[in-house]
Amino acid sequence: MKLKNVITVLAFVLLFHHNVYSQNMDSMLSVILAEYKGKVEVLRNNTNIQVKKGMNLQENDVIKTKQNSFAVLLFQDGSKITLAEKTEVVINNLKFVQTSVFLQNGKLRTKVSPRQTSQVFEVKTPVSVASVRGTDFILSYIDNKSELVVIEGEVLFSDLLGNNIEVTEFESCYISDQGIGEKTKVDQNKVDGLINEFRTKTEQGQTEQEKSELIKSELKTFVSEIKLENYYFTNTILQVKEADFQTGRTLVDVHGNLTRVEQSVSRNKDNSIEFINITKRDSYKYNGYFKDYKTQVESNEPRVDIFRLGIEFSDTLPEKISEWPSYIAKKGDNFYPTRFYSELSNTKDKIYSEITFEKSADKVKEKDKIFQISNGEKIYNIDVDYDEKIKGKLPDGESKEKDDGKLWFWAQGPIPLKEDINNDGKNDILWLQTEGYIINNSGNILTPSYFTSSSNKDPFTILKEVAVESIIFVRKDNNGTPGESFFKRNIDLVVTPDIVIAMVKQIAPSLNNLKLE
Repeated sequence: MKLKNVITVLAFVLLFHHNVYSQNMDSMLSVILAEYKGKVEVLRNNTNIQVKKGMNLQENDVIKTKQNSFAVLLFQDGSKITLAEKTEVVINNLKFVQTSVFLQNGKLRTKVSPRQTSQVFEVKTPVSVASVRGTDFILSYIDNKSELVVIEGEVLFSDLLGNNIEVTEFESCYISDQGIGEKTKVDQNKVDGLINEFRTKTEQGQTEQEKSELIKSELKTFVSEIKLENYYFTNTILQVKEADFQTGRTLVDVHGNLTRVEQSVSRNKDNSIEFINITKRDSYKYNGYFKDYKTQVESNEPRVDIFRLGIEFSDTLPEKISEWPSYIAKKGDNFYPTRFYSELSNTKDKIYSEITFEKSADKVKEKDKIFQISNGEKIYNIDVDYDEKIKGKLPDGESKEKDDGKLWFWAQGPIPLKEDINNDGKNDILWLQTEGYIINNSGNILTPSYFTSSSNKDPFTILKEVAVESIIFVRKDNNGTPGESFFKRNIDLVVTPDIVIAMVKQIAPSLNNLKLE
């Protein structure tokens, strides 16, 4: 692989970051108590067991929420069930092919990650069964009546005699001991009210500032638990606290690890925007392309990987993001980027880039650039202007893209440095090895047809089911081939488009009113 291709791969990694994780017909899903508040009970074999955030749940476990309480069950494939107050459910079956829970009383909201045709997620009550393969709905069972409201997707709603009805987005239906009732349309206000009811229970009426403080506290706790360098996270936590936008998603990565992605966009200065993507895992298993490094990177300890991307501009930005399009349009050529920087890290190893710009003769030109790589012991500068005609030919790299119809790639190539690592009077090289995947919330590698065959879904819905996973290894040179590891471990980032969706939805109304020449 030529140097320009290596730089292209490196730039791609810095900017974004056969199916490796799959579920067979008999595989079992894990499920945890991801969150709870108030009084929550878990019964196992008719015995109350200690309730703890993050605890593993099992088949036949009974989960009960008391008054002014709630609980969130998170499944390995990213599916989530939120129990309202005074609700009782039983985990019936954790097989991936047919996952089921039993709602004995109360109300819950279920968000099921997309599944294949042969894979069903069921929520049962004493009088009904709601079967789905990927949707968002609210189901209640109170006074011998089961009521369903579908927020997104479609649900096959059945009574115990096998009679059924298909309920779709913004529709409601009920089943009682008298049979199936008529479907009715549900207006946006009622749907919003139901969603807010669960949101209120989950967030307990928090203000945006309180939510920010909660995320800050969660990050601090996580950092403390895994004994990471606190100084590294000081700025990250501060900026998440002050974020203008925050999103989070739990999913399964390409290796099968349960993964939490936290994102924020903040303005740490009046003229800058910074995006932070934090990938958190309680443990780490690796099942990617570079399998020889498996034992080097796997760990039962929690880990954090961070992607940071920032831009500084020539002028300040308005406080409200909805005002940005018109403000930038009015500024015209007087508004331009002055600094771009990005960083990828696993808290030990780091790849950093920075480019500054200046305006001269009414043209914005590159002023300076820095590309650096570090393993926590020393920082080395990457020679992005390396000229093979002057300094000699670099070893060939190689790359490979999808050959099975799935969206993945891997590549490796030399990175020329400005320093002499081996003290032999020569500028040395490192080897950059990368692999990338486009996955869904279950960790399955997607194909192009996933996007082309989803014409019945709006783009935002599709994007909420998609993530990009980028994995990086850096190794020393061994006579023109990758040698021993330079990084302490790999960098493994999962990036979702969720924060972009949030920002686009905020900006979209102002774009409609913007007149462009």
